[in-house]
Amino acid sequence: MAITNARPLNGVFGLLSALIYIAMALQANNPADAVLQAVYIVLLDIPVLIMPGWAIDVEKRIRFIHETDARGEKHGKSFWYPVLIGSAIVAFIAAYLFETQVLHTPRPVADSAVLATGLVGALLTTFRFSEAFAMWLIQGVAQVLLWGLTAVHGDANWVLFLTYMLYVGNDLIGVFQSSWFHHKVYTQEIIQSHVK
Repeated sequence: MAITNARPLNGVFGLLSALIYIAMALQANNPADAVLQAVYIVLLDIPVLIMPGWAIDVEKRIRFIHETDARGEKHGKSFWYPVLIGSAIVAFIAAYLFETQVLHTPRPVADSAVLATGLVGALLTTFRFSEAFAMWLIQGVAQVLLWGLTAVHGDANWVLFLTYMLYVGNDLIGVFQSSWFHHKVYTQEIIQSHVK
């Protein structure tokens, strides 16, 4: 839930943790997870650090994808669903092919799935869609599976597995407690302003 609070300090801590995770993922032969952490830096951490406007009136910009048409946005659900699904498919295939054809890593399917789901979660958060927390939950479960497999294979210890278990708990709290899921008042106001 920290990055969705959009405070600069969250960006700093996110950047530091991503750099640590990149090193750990590369050491454990999970390169797609390392790429995902770099994506987080670009899509989540840097914007919070360098764009103060990112944090202004966030609750008024949060919406579900299906609300984009009713809110009169330039890009509606017929744009966003294919973009997000396409991004996930391209990320998975690219990572899988790179891991199986070039690097020959031990967990290409799990690692590629982490990249695909995490990329979609980052895009949803960057564009302030409420579905972000559902995707973070899916991505968290994928991370738990990846790092569980990694530990079982002896390429890492169980610390990252337990860390991602905590993230899954955080994601569950976000689904039930975050303003990202409780924003209908603002959406109704915007819809009403377009009707008049």
